[in-house]
Amino acid sequence: MTRRQWLILGSLALVIVTLFGALVYVLLTAPSGTSAPLIPLQKTFAVPVAAVTARSAFGLAQQEALKWREDVCLTSASASWPNATVDMFREPVPWVFQFYSPSAGRVNVIFVEGGAARSLRQSYAPYTLSSIPVETWGEDSPQALADWLNAGGGRFLRSHTLVTVHMALRRDEKSDRAVWFITGLDSNGKDAFSHAVKAGP
Repeated sequence: MTRRQWLILGSLALVIVTLFGALVYVLLTAPSGTSAPLIPLQKTFAVPVAAVTARSAFGLAQQEALKWREDVCLTSASASWPNATVDMFREPVPWVFQFYSPSAGRVNVIFVEGGAARSLRQSYAPYTLSSIPVETWGEDSPQALADWLNAGGGRFLRSHTLVTVHMALRRDEKSDRAVWFITGLDSNGKDAFSHAVKAGP
């Protein structure tokens, strides 16, 4: 694996850990009983027209994964926008997909950028991973981002100078469906806005 690929993996892992850590911090330190609920917003943000979506990148990643194992299933998909703005969601970003092979008990992480897919790393899975029901995956990344923006993410972006937005598609064990988990984290790591969006029925 090249130094650039290691840096990409490390950056994505750091973003995920930071986002969830900040979210826990915000929830634990918020004053009890004094926070006013967010006023419901009208849908003022349209679906961003993106050159590359999770769905289009998934097609390339799946082709690469099937070269590795025929029984692969998707377990996660993720992307990040550092210093995010609404207009930036139109720009292509790298996507990272994780595929699991039940027969091999292994995971293959595949990176998609610039219309090409390549395997970043393979490893043994310590337990059986839940697969995303791709056949019912209907909500693509632009629609999910629009839902996040209209649920309060847009206001969060406007009220903070520097925000990193991370979105991840995973299978929610409680509902047994594919769900987008989207979080905006401000630069000081103390304020975050998270919202979950159903990706299928």
